[in-house]
Amino acid sequence: MTKLFAMIPLIVKRWLYLLSICLLVSPSLTAQEYIFNHLTTQDGLVSNFVNCIWQDKKGFLWVGTESGLQRYDGYNFAYPFYNTPNQIPEKPVHQILEDKEGRMWIRQGKTIGIFNPSTFEFHVVPVHFKKPLAGVHDYELNKDNKGNVFLIVIGYNWFHFNPRSFAMEEEVAPFQIPDSVNVRKVVDDPVKGVTWIAGGRGLAMYDWKQQKMYTHGNNPAHNPLLADKRFTRNVTNFYIDHKRRHWIVYWEVTPQQVTQYCYCYDERKGGFCRDTTGIATNIKGYYELNHFTEFDDSMVLVYGNNCLLLNEGENFVSLADSTNASYNIEFSNVSDILQDKEKLLWVATDNGLYNTLANNSLSNHLVLDEQKERAAITCVMQYADTDIWIGTWGRGVIPLGKAVYDYSKVDVYKQKAPDKDFLGVWDMEQSHRDG
Repeated sequence: MTKLFAMIPLIVKRWLYLLSICLLVSPSLTAQEYIFNHLTTQDGLVSNFVNCIWQDKKGFLWVGTESGLQRYDGYNFAYPFYNTPNQIPEKPVHQILEDKEGRMWIRQGKTIGIFNPSTFEFHVVPVHFKKPLAGVHDYELNKDNKGNVFLIVIGYNWFHFNPRSFAMEEEVAPFQIPDSVNVRKVVDDPVKGVTWIAGGRGLAMYDWKQQKMYTHGNNPAHNPLLADKRFTRNVTNFYIDHKRRHWIVYWEVTPQQVTQYCYCYDERKGGFCRDTTGIATNIKGYYELNHFTEFDDSMVLVYGNNCLLLNEGENFVSLADSTNASYNIEFSNVSDILQDKEKLLWVATDNGLYNTLANNSLSNHLVLDEQKERAAITCVMQYADTDIWIGTWGRGVIPLGKAVYDYSKVDVYKQKAPDKDFLGVWDMEQSHRDG
């Protein structure tokens, strides 16, 4: 039996109407799941390798790909190239961040700059080193809790923006990070008034009141995370969510193997918890937990190489559904996630750009089985702000109740249709005068 799929949302959004040819709505499957819409080069993306996404104040989405920068208005992808005096280079865009001044920061490999989304002008911000840097070091832009954008030169140090010299400089950093830390992540904790540094030599913590740096070997307050020997080297990720859970990722390297571990320390409970359950079991093969993020509806997501997981309660679940090939998300790497102003979740991958509702309780997935006469969905209408009416060519109007699987008993035709021509519905509109 051939199964076709359609998603009927409980809130009317034009980009969520996925219409398909159907025969019969099956009420047997009611489980919630994430249904992804997929945008690729066939939809106007210049490359399916998407590195980052950002939404400006006007609502435009800016997409950084391996082939350059694009702007998306919900319908079309446009190129911000108008032969301006300071045109942004047509090369890979790896990061887009907004600072507290509303400036749009862009990183293209080791080129840092500020882009004006109105004039399309791009101004390079040079990076000034105090001394020659030996070896190869990757760059990564970050933002502190005050909205300041800063640069981490992985394994070396961090740099802050000096408006006078219009450059990223080590000297203007709020405090100096020792070279021995081999910094990878810098995370502010405004609740405790400290800043955490994660790196090759483990965790370090800067106390803003004391103006001192504390480590495993210098831990007079007996901080449990600094005291833990597991976090004394190869810490690649550190994140604090709104529940005061501390997520720590570190790698254990032995002559035999390299193993990645993720731990969750619950500050309110005063100990480690099992909230990391499901990370390893939901991923097949090699993976990297490169990023944690959290949205205003308290969703904690972790993503990276071969990884896209959502924390639900005390365990993680995968957002990918291998049983649903049509509206599933497929990737080898997730590089960025954005929740836009309409609560739509955008996922940047090496297989294009995906979007889905962040709260899957706002959408339902209907399985349409091939039975009896064929029919095609032609239109969808919300009736009286409650029911959803589905117009079909071949089966007339199918009314659905307030709950998608609670079929309405409304007799749309009031009497049996005189012939099959009345079952061919092209469009539906509701009169505002008489309902």
